[in-house]
Amino acid sequence: MATPLQPLRRHSGLLWVLLYGCIPVLLLYASTRGEPEPWLAERVSVATVGGAQSVRQSMFDGVERIWGEYLALVNVARDIEAVQQDNARLRMENRRFAALAAENARLRGLLQFSQRHGRRHRLVPATVVARDTSPFFRVLRLRVHPTAAGKVKPGQPVVSSDGVVGQVDRIHGDYASVMLLSDARSAVDVVVRRNRAMGILKGLGSSEHYHCKVEYLRRTEEVDADDVVVTSGMDERFPKDLQVGRVTDVTRKQYGLYQQVVVTPSVDFGRLQEAFIIVEDDEVPEAGSEGAPSGPDPPTNPPRGQGAPTP
Repeated sequence: MATPLQPLRRHSGLLWVLLYGCIPVLLLYASTRGEPEPWLAERVSVATVGGAQSVRQSMFDGVERIWGEYLALVNVARDIEAVQQDNARLRMENRRFAALAAENARLRGLLQFSQRHGRRHRLVPATVVARDTSPFFRVLRLRVHPTAAGKVKPGQPVVSSDGVVGQVDRIHGDYASVMLLSDARSAVDVVVRRNRAMGILKGLGSSEHYHCKVEYLRRTEEVDADDVVVTSGMDERFPKDLQVGRVTDVTRKQYGLYQQVVVTPSVDFGRLQEAFIIVEDDEVPEAGSEGAPSGPDPPTNPPRGQGAPTP
């Protein structure tokens, strides 16, 4: 059913155009009359137009402000994305530089170890290629690839810049299996660096930790926790004064000849990557050098019938 307001709703746009068009004409007509007091219609129209313009300007200002804030948020989002990308790139570079620094420090330690001991012993570099682990993620055995596999034999010491690793157990072609210090079959003559107290370091063979024990260490010897244990060189296999580990526990009983000392190896077998194998030096010294074998002395008087004729 049609209502009286439907024609007005259909032509509301036209009515607003006529209203905004008539109001300026009325204002112009009122201003040309020169009357001191404005008409009531003039005052109403001014108030109406001023209010409408204020509302419109407020709307425009609000839309402009919202649009500007939207553009600012878009720029901020782009900046945040760029910063996040730069941050991720810098973190990756930082990890790469940290890895290079760790590798550099490790190789520098190997070089210093080689310079310090390479003059007295023949060192064969070897790279760790495999690890046998226990259910508790403890390394039980290492497999290394020496650069001169033909010189490597079972029983030869395996060392690193951090200390003693163990000894060669078996040879498998170009690879060697290493028995660690913590192995129950391992035995190394050691001394306490601080007071030279002697004993034999044996592995406990545990699959949960790398602890070793020092046997035949007299109860009267002063040994404390955190003492450094080094090789004695008495077994004629390991060079003297190579670091083995640190004392972590000491038990002295009121009876018996020996005390119970637990040592933790100084080498982290789980992170070891390079090592040295100390091989026997089979090079023959050159003639004329110190220690070179000399031949028989030439005879001062040649036997009769040889050399110069007799008168």
